[in-house]
Amino acid sequence: MNEILSQLTVIRNNQLGLISKYKLYELNHIPKGFNNNLVWNFGHSIVKQHLLTYGLCNLDLPIDNQLVTSFRKGTTPQENYAIETVEALKVVALDSVKNLAENISANRFSNFESYQTSFGLKLENFEQALLFNNIHEGLHFGYMLALKNCIDG
Repeated sequence: MNEILSQLTVIRNNQLGLISKYKLYELNHIPKGFNNNLVWNFGHSIVKQHLLTYGLCNLDLPIDNQLVTSFRKGTTPQENYAIETVEALKVVALDSVKNLAENISANRFSNFESYQTSFGLKLENFEQALLFNNIHEGLHFGYMLALKNCIDG
């Protein structure tokens, strides 16, 4: 489990490093051929992690409900995200990994509800959900790199 969390920390640090290089208008830019932006992919990764872990164990999500509403599966940016949203996501990005590790140690994730992903994997337990989360976040980091290339020209 420690290795999975270590990999998640690396992914989040990569996302944070990328996000920190751009001004707000660039973070909100939706290039031609895309339906989202850097902020959405970053926020979506964080929200999906909470839904795959806390949500599938029927626990309250320890993040603001507005983040869930804005970044869950099936959403797209409806307007430019405010700097406050970006800054909140930056804080939650690494704090949520630390909190996840603490909750794993406290055995809070015992009541897991199986879930069929749109990726084609059926998640039967918490560890599978955490492993899949890293795949999912890596996928969205790839989208972020593609968006970066469009922004940088």
